Amino acid sequence: MKCPNGHGKLKITRTEEKMKFRGVDIDVPAEQCVCPVCGIKAGTIEQTSAIQKAISNAYRKATHLLTGEDIIRIHHN
Repeated sequence: MKCPNGHGKLKITRTEEKMKFRGVDIDVPAEQCVCPVCGIKAGTIEQTSAIQKAISNAYRKATHLLTGEDIIRIHHN
């Protein structure tokens, strides 16, 4: 993936994004493509899907709800 600002190839980077989701502050691990020159962030469909799942799980954990992994574990026991 290339930078839309013409800076060349984006670098795959793992970060922890701080955000507010439904009024709750959460930290979300994310793998994104980042331009080392201008810092613009972009993601593949797979990366975006993983970030959405991580947001959901971080929100659930912060509000004391079961995460997706918790639900799968309970269902399989």
